[in-house]
Amino acid sequence: MDISAAIGLLMTPAGRRNPYPAYAALHAYGPAIGLSDQVIVHSYEHANAVLRDPSMRVVDRDLVTRRFGQWFADRPAQRLLNDWPRPSRRARSCWATWPSCCWPGTRRR
Repeated sequence: MDISAAIGLLMTPAGRRNPYPAYAALHAYGPAIGLSDQVIVHSYEHANAVLRDPSMRVVDRDLVTRRFGQWFADRPAQRLLNDWPRPSRRARSCWATWPSCCWPGTRRR
């Protein structure tokens, strides 16, 4: 499976129910995959390092709106990440221990 097909699969209901074939395909390309002006980091170890690196660009509401549109920027999870003042170190360390499905605003109902 190529990179585009694996990422596309993750965006489908079937891919959300069983993402592991897509994950396996992405892991075959290494821990980071370059796509035009983006990089996808998909291993826990490497994603954790990127998220904690202060030199990485901060994604704010303006960037999200320009890139994905107003409808995406208005989603609850995006508002949580981009509209609040910078969370405290204690809040960030707490969030880092949660699985992504349990972050505020992303829980399935």
